[in-house]
Amino acid sequence: MKALSNGLVFDTENSTLVVEHVSKEYGTSKIYRTDKGNYFIHYIRLEEKDSIEYLKNGVSDVDEFIEEWNSFFEEQAVVKFEEFEIG
Repeated sequence: MKALSNGLVFDTENSTLVVEHVSKEYGTSKIYRTDKGNYFIHYIRLEEKDSIEYLKNGVSDVDEFIEEWNSFFEEQAVVKFEEFEIG
């Protein structure tokens, strides 16, 4: 998926997946890193259109989302450690 967020174009096909969270109740959220080191979330919701959100604070935002998902949802986020540590 390609989408615009905060004036930037993000493309899931040309970015690296670093975190994935699947919720039976809400759908799937995937955090990607671009080649330039920007992070964004691709939301694939069960009853809404897909959307993309720019994570302006980079890795600190990624950490916050992982912590929130793991404390709020029964399902745990899956961190792709090898891809995550490269950036």
